[in-house]
Amino acid sequence: MHRRAITIQGKMYIVKRTIPESQLNLIDGWSNTLLTLYRADIIFKRDGLLYICDTVLDLDSVPIP
Repeated sequence: MHRRAITIQGKMYIVKRTIPESQLNLIDGWSNTLLTLYRADIIFKRDGLLYICDTVLDLDSVPIP
C-alpha cells in the first residue's frame, strides 16, 4: 500500500489515515484514542479533515549512480 507524504513547516509526515472531522464525536481524549488506534505520532486538522500521521525522523539515503 502506498501512503502519501506531506510536508508541514519543513518537516515530513506520512499520512496513515484521513477522517472527516464530522464523522467523529470529539469528546475528551479523542486524539489520544486515535493516536493509539492507528499507532501514529501526530494529528493535524485542516479544512474539516483530520490527518493521522507518522513523523519521518531522518532519511538515510545513498545516491544511485
